[in-house]
Amino acid sequence: MPEQWHGLAEIEDGHERAFAVLDDPNGSLLDAVVWLSAHLAAVQHVVRPAALRVLGDTPSVTALDRGTVRVERTVRSLEQLASGDGLAAGVDEGWLTRELTRAVNAQADREHRILGRLANDMPPKEQAELVAAYRRALEQAPTRPHPHTPHTGRWGALAFWVDARRDRIMDTLDSRHVPTPHRARAQVKTGRWSDYLLGRRSPRPPD
Repeated sequence: MPEQWHGLAEIEDGHERAFAVLDDPNGSLLDAVVWLSAHLAAVQHVVRPAALRVLGDTPSVTALDRGTVRVERTVRSLEQLASGDGLAAGVDEGWLTRELTRAVNAQADREHRILGRLANDMPPKEQAELVAAYRRALEQAPTRPHPHTPHTGRWGALAFWVDARRDRIMDTLDSRHVPTPHRARAQVKTGRWSDYLLGRRSPRPPD
């Protein structure tokens, strides 16, 4: 990254988080699945449109798209293995982890080159806005790989939200740990009848 701005480096943290889990003997493979799935989706949702708009380099973006699907397919196999899915029976975990590492390293290199060019061509204010948009997308992104759903255009934007909501429901039903950042939920203020049903006392109105 250029010396004048290091903010975009934060976007690359998703890969490092996933590798940290994979390198940890006690780490959960499903945590790596969540980090990679959310990061890839957030990059497609936020960074890809910025790269097309600022750089206008269609071949690099196309390579990024293909790499995303390639990693998601491997992550899907890892998810099946970690979940005990019968479709992954007989798959060697060591071999699959090595394949995933190779695919993620190649994708990380593609992202790094694009982010480096964006750091050169975008003013610091726009870079800060891009990082903020990535953070928001990471909080709301799908937590499972979806290699067969649209990734670009209007259908891709719709799939991002549909997949994310479906995944959050599935995570709750499966009691699956989600290590990625969460959007803070607004506290719901209860009324007098709710307090009554819950056995709580409502504050007395002022005199």
